[in-house]
Amino acid sequence: HRSSLGTENTGNLEALAKENSSVRLLQLDVTDDGGIRRVADTVEKVVGEYGLNLLISNSGLNDGAARHVSLAAGDITSALLLEHMAVNGVAPVMLTQAFLPLLRRAADRNASQALSCRRAAVVHIASFMASVALTSDSERFQAVTNPGRRSYAYRGSKTALNMLARLMSYELLPLGVLSLLVHPGWVKTDMGGPAGDLDAPDSVRGVLEQVTKLDESRNGAYVNQAGEVLPW
Repeated sequence: HRSSLGTENTGNLEALAKENSSVRLLQLDVTDDGGIRRVADTVEKVVGEYGLNLLISNSGLNDGAARHVSLAAGDITSALLLEHMAVNGVAPVMLTQAFLPLLRRAADRNASQALSCRRAAVVHIASFMASVALTSDSERFQAVTNPGRRSYAYRGSKTALNMLARLMSYELLPLGVLSLLVHPGWVKTDMGGPAGDLDAPDSVRGVLEQVTKLDESRNGAYVNQAGEVLPW
C-alpha cells in the first residue's frame, strides 16, 4: 500500500511522506480518465509483480452553496448535478476499472488466502446521506424544514455510488476482489464542518477497523465506521 492519491491540500500528506519513505504522493483529478490511467501506470511501477491489495476510493464533493438549492428557488442546474455525479458517482467506477489489473494480480498472487483486504479489496467512502430509507426518517433528515439537509447534488450522487459499488461487488467477487461501502461518520473536516460528531483520527480508526474485518460475508455491504449495517 505504498501509493496515496493526493489532493490540492497536501500539507499533512507531504509531511507524512517526508517522515516515511514508503508513502508516495500522486496528484490526480478523478474526473480525468487519462489522469486516472497515468496514476494506475505509476502505481504499477511501484507495486510490480505484487499487485495492489487495497484501493480506497475517497474522492468526494459537497459544494457548500449546492446544499441549499431548491426547486422553488429555481437554482438547481444540470451543471451542478453533473459535477457532483462525476466526482462522487462516476470517478469511483473509473478508478476501480483502472486499478483492477493490479487488484487481480494481488488476488491471484495470494490465491491461497481467504478473501480479505490482505488479498484484494476496494473500499468506497460512502455517506449515510445516500440512504433512501433514512431519508424518510423525519427526525434524521428534515428535507423541507432544514434546507441544508436537501443537498440534491451530493446525496443523489452518493446514492448512485451505492448502486454502482453494489453492482461492481458482484463482478469483482469471482475475481477474488472484495468490495465495501463505508460511511465514515459525521466528521469534523472541511466538508463535515465543526459540528461533526467525530474527530478525523477516530473516524479513520473506525473505517480501518471495518476494512480489516472485511470478508466474503460482508462483500458489497453498506456500513458505518462503527460496523453498523446501513439501510439502502
